[in-house]
Amino acid sequence: MAPRKSNPRRPRRRSTAFHEAGHAVMSWLLGVRFRAVTTKPDGESLGNVTMRTRMRTEPSDQSLERQAQIELAGAIAQKLCTGRMTTRWGSSHDDQNAVTLAMKRCGSGESATAWLRWRLSFDPSQPECC
Repeated sequence: MAPRKSNPRRPRRRSTAFHEAGHAVMSWLLGVRFRAVTTKPDGESLGNVTMRTRMRTEPSDQSLERQAQIELAGAIAQKLCTGRMTTRWGSSHDDQNAVTLAMKRCGSGESATAWLRWRLSFDPSQPECC
């Protein structure tokens, strides 16, 4: 029997699965419904979570916070499960979306940065920054 060849895409697909699962689990924890999760590349990303709920035209602060947390959860889950975070493809897009949401939520760049740091600290006992 010939030795089994390793698939060079397997580690990337596994890492993508953890990343997308992070988005899906955070969505579920926050009560935000989604339709599907996939690790099938589509040209723009290596996977995605298709959300069920549509964004309102003028989202509330709570809605913006939820969306930013969901955007950040993919890279965090990937880091926790694989020991590394990628800065390629979808993750950088997620980061940019989180920054945009934080700017809408907090107004200024400085406040948005502080808010994102607070959200990433995982310490809910800290006071909100803005």
